[in-house]
Amino acid sequence: MKGALGGIGILARIGALLCMVVVWSGEPLQAQSPDRPNSATSNPSELEALLKDHQAWLKSLGDPVVLDVMGRDALTPEQRGDARRFVLRNRNWPGFSAPNVNLTAADLSGSVLPEARLEGAVLRHALLTRATLHRAHLQHAKFDKADLSGADLSEANLNGAFLINARLNGANLRGANLIGADLSGAVLIGANLTEANLNGANLTEADLSQALMVNADLDGANLSGAAMYQARLEEARLVRADLREAQLFGANLSQAFLEGADLRGAHLRGAFFEGTNLFANDLTGTNLRDVNLAGVIFEPPPDRLKALAGNLPSLMHARNLGLMTYRDDPQPLESLQRFLKKGNYTREVLEVTYAIRRGERLALSRYGTIWERIGSYLQWVFVEIPVEYGASPLRPLALLFLSIGLFGLLYIIPLCLPSQRFGEILRITPSNRFFRFSKDTVTERLKADSPWDISIAFWFSTLAALNIGGRIFNLDDLLINCQRHEYYLRGTGWVRTISGLQAVVSVYLVLLALLVFFEKIAF
Repeated sequence: MKGALGGIGILARIGALLCMVVVWSGEPLQAQSPDRPNSATSNPSELEALLKDHQAWLKSLGDPVVLDVMGRDALTPEQRGDARRFVLRNRNWPGFSAPNVNLTAADLSGSVLPEARLEGAVLRHALLTRATLHRAHLQHAKFDKADLSGADLSEANLNGAFLINARLNGANLRGANLIGADLSGAVLIGANLTEANLNGANLTEADLSQALMVNADLDGANLSGAAMYQARLEEARLVRADLREAQLFGANLSQAFLEGADLRGAHLRGAFFEGTNLFANDLTGTNLRDVNLAGVIFEPPPDRLKALAGNLPSLMHARNLGLMTYRDDPQPLESLQRFLKKGNYTREVLEVTYAIRRGERLALSRYGTIWERIGSYLQWVFVEIPVEYGASPLRPLALLFLSIGLFGLLYIIPLCLPSQRFGEILRITPSNRFFRFSKDTVTERLKADSPWDISIAFWFSTLAALNIGGRIFNLDDLLINCQRHEYYLRGTGWVRTISGLQAVVSVYLVLLALLVFFEKIAF
């Protein structure tokens, strides 16, 4: 009985092995999944057959006009799942040449097509996600409503190509030739267009949010109504570009060339224009709210300056007005200053004054004589930093409180390492309450025995900063009278020298704040 069962088991195993051999040697049980990658290099004859399969699939769809208008939405579930639609997916096709080929709605996602020659090809509604078209020849090709998200089109020649309403999210177009290309309504969120040539391109209402267009050539391009949120356009060329109604919120146009650009009605909130002559362009109806004017060159022609004078309220909401500059002539800034004075814009007048004086100081520090350069450095230290030529009247007080903290850190040293040679902090306690005139005093050398004792250094710094006045009245008396016990602090050695220097600095900062605040000094 056991032998019979053992024989049956052996026969079952042999039968299973024979079935496996038959399956492996025969045809596949089901068609290849369209999602299965095929990265093998295709030979010309195979590719020709694949193109014929795609053409046959196109003919089976019926009316080509409906497909051209509706795209993939016009396909039935059966047509979408047709295996002939996926025959070109994930193909390795270097140097493929098929000018004017019709690849409408073709699925070329993941295909590798470097240096392919597809001049005049029709790729409307095609899927080219993550496809590689590096240095491909795509002149006058039609990519209307095609999906090229994540595709590599670096250094590709798209001269005169049609990419109307195409999707190019995250696509790499670095160094691509897009001269005269039509990208109206295209979506290029996060696309890399660094050093791309878009001279004369049509980007009407395109979405270029967070796109990288550093050093791109957009001379004469039409960007009217384009969304360019946080786009990077550093050193980009936008000469005679049409930016009407463009959304440039948070965009960076530092060192960009904007000569002759049309910015009427553009939204520039939070945009950066450092090193650009922004106001030389037509800004009629432009929203300048929160636009960052730091480093903007203010040299508009006379007609633009007069137009700006009539639209001063829009300029009042801009940021860093005082950090504007000029190349050769401060006259436009001085004219703006006069316009602001007539309009009683006090704060803005001070900011423009700061811009003028700062520009003059920078010019002296670069091109002046040795004495003029020394004078410009002193002006920078004693006037520009503490008060910005009157634009920051309360900054001296802020610097005063900051100095108290910094000097306090310095005074920790004599508390932790007291030495008669280098200096000490002494606590002098009088025998009566009129201690300043008393000769009977008790002197105590202070030393930090605990972390709490370090606070004495900052208290000493505060008293030294407010040591302003004379023998009869001194500002530090107000604080000394707030102490629980009658005593005052004095320094010896270098501590005394530094505290005296701190008192001089404090007197200068307080007087400077008072004079500027009450407008007793003019810059």
